[in-house]
Amino acid sequence: MTGDKEELEYYEPTLKDKIFRIIKALVALAVLMGFLYISGIYQYLLLHKTSSDMEQKKLADLSDAETIIVPLSIFVVSGENPWTTQREKKDIENLVQNASNIWAQANVKFEIKKITGIELNNEKQEIFFNDPGLFIKNVEEYDLDSINVFLTKLLGGLNGIAFLGTKSLIVAEYTSSYDFRVLAHEIGHILGLGHTQNKTRLMSQGSTGNKLTAEEILTAREKAKEI
Repeated sequence: MTGDKEELEYYEPTLKDKIFRIIKALVALAVLMGFLYISGIYQYLLLHKTSSDMEQKKLADLSDAETIIVPLSIFVVSGENPWTTQREKKDIENLVQNASNIWAQANVKFEIKKITGIELNNEKQEIFFNDPGLFIKNVEEYDLDSINVFLTKLLGGLNGIAFLGTKSLIVAEYTSSYDFRVLAHEIGHILGLGHTQNKTRLMSQGSTGNKLTAEEILTAREKAKEI
């Protein structure tokens, strides 16, 4: 045995080795993201609650017509998680006001007709999604003369859903865009508007657009008059 120190040979990774390591890292990341999605943790990473201090600037009227007031019946959902929303009266009023500020471009204004608490257990949740028409028939406070808005905490990763033909919609508290933009968007469906690919428009999916075209304004106003 000698006292000499053994020299370590330095290994320089080849291009092939580097590419292989990158692929392994990407696969690991994909697996991790898949786990987060399946577990539902992604909802807390990608979705956020709109601050009650957030204010939407009132958009300029493009309709040059009289104001149409559309009443909203608000249902604040409680029950089994993840449905129970923490929205208070002030939050709801800001939500509706900001949505109205977006729809000011069509000179359509939303007013809260009433705010009602409603409890949903798992059985009622299943009916709500599988047959919303049947569910609504069993909601005593459901109002045929207004748009019925159900407010929940989470919605399976979705921002909102409009149940066409029932004048009802649902908006989550934790969304990927401002909740008032989601409300304005879903009301657009109730007022006869479909989706568009233009990201600057209100009826684009999952974006922050808020513009309405002249054609959309005419269609929505005619539908709003019926309500």
